[in-house]
Amino acid sequence: MAANSRPIDARRWHFEVQDADASPETWLPIAGLTSFTHNPGENGETAETTAFDSEGYYEQDVMQRGATIEIEGQYRIDPKSGAQDPGQAYIDTVWSNRLGIDSRNTVRWRHASQQAWVVWEATVTPGEQGGETNDKTSWSATITRCGKPTTAPVTGGGRRPVRRPGRAAEVGGRHFHSAEQADPEADRHVHRAGGRHPVGHRGPVRHDRGQARQGERHLEPEPDQGRADHQDREVSTP
Repeated sequence: MAANSRPIDARRWHFEVQDADASPETWLPIAGLTSFTHNPGENGETAETTAFDSEGYYEQDVMQRGATIEIEGQYRIDPKSGAQDPGQAYIDTVWSNRLGIDSRNTVRWRHASQQAWVVWEATVTPGEQGGETNDKTSWSATITRCGKPTTAPVTGGGRRPVRRPGRAAEVGGRHFHSAEQADPEADRHVHRAGGRHPVGHRGPVRHDRGQARQGERHLEPEPDQGRADHQDREVSTP
């Protein structure tokens, strides 16, 4: 087995934070990450149990387990709206401002090759942001686990937010793109020819003798793409 094993890519780890105020359950991917450090021994505590009958050898019991994840990357915005990346913005403007019993939030993380999420209840410490003349602005946060970790299947536990042109949700006063906050009427007006929405279209598409009316975009269907594109609107985490 060892001879056939291969290292996994660090860039394929995914980290998401749950929007605690959203319904239905909503997970916000944290974009722009360039590195992470998982410390499974942070905040651990031990008690020494060495005694006369240890015959000179040290002994201890683990009394407490802890863990942290430090995530670092680049501060991201939507170039059209100027809104910060939803995952980063939730951490910076919502979660980081909570105190006391409200300071905990749920996060989940996994590698693309894994079939289950690791789920933590955690607190967050926002990190430094900055940069020099020719740098991209940095962004970081430290997530500290509270309690015992759990797991959840990749296919369960809510839907990943989907960005749609012209659609934005507000969380904590900030604009977040989210499928759950999008116009509920949008899905009813599906392009009859290919099962797809023309980009930027908000209403039903009507055709006059096979031609789109002036001012409307006509999207030609591709073979066998209608069903696939319909499924793409509910994006599953890779």
